[in-house]
Parts: sequence; C-alpha cells; structure tokens
Amino acid sequence: MSLMFIRVLAGFLAGLAAGILLMRIAYKKTGEIKAGNSDTTEAATSTRAS
Repeated sequence: MSLMFIRVLAGFLAGLAAGILLMRIAYKKTGEIKAGNSDTTEAATSTRAS
C-alpha cells in the first residue's frame, strides 16, 4: 500500500515538474517575441507584470 502511494506521489510530482517546464518554455517564447518588437527592455518587463 505504501509503495503504491509513493509511486502515485512520484508520478504526480514528475507530471507537475514537466508541466511547469513546458509552461516556462512557452512563456519564454512569447516573451522573446514581445521583447523583439519593443525598443527597450523596460516596456517588455512592464507588459509581463500586467
């Protein structure tokens, strides 16, 4: 029973970590596009905060 719980918990944490990494990659790609269109980096950081 405890081994099954550990495997479920490990799978959940692995899936959560993979999801976070994928979202970070997707967010960085959109951030690069926004930063490329603006002249200053201050404009890019202000758009991310909102």
